[in-house]
This record gives sequence, C-alpha cells and structure tokens, in this order.
Amino acid sequence: MAAAKAHPKAKEYLMSTDFPVAEIALALGFSDQAHFTRAFGHAVGTSPAKGRRALRY
Repeated sequence: MAAAKAHPKAKEYLMSTDFPVAEIALALGFSDQAHFTRAFGHAVGTSPAKGRRALRY
C-alpha cells in the first residue's frame, strides 16, 4: 500500500491502532482530518477508513 506517500507512519497507525482518523491526522502533523484524508486519497486511491478496513481484513 502506498500510504507512506501520505505519511510514512499512516499505514502503521491505521493497522495497529483504533484511533479515530482525526486523531491520526493530528498525530502525523496534518492540520486537520480533511487534509490528511485528501493526501491519503491522492497517494493511495481510497479514504483512510477504507484503507484501514482493507489492511485489517
């Protein structure tokens, strides 16, 4: 998964935590959830929530 393009730790946080996407966004240094979601979507082609589900199942 190309989540590393959005942020190197994005994939790790989405796979290994149950933190809300908004909390992950702030932890990764994004100004808000929308900014993280856009960056993640451009890098990966899906939303962080859908990416999380795909990584876990």
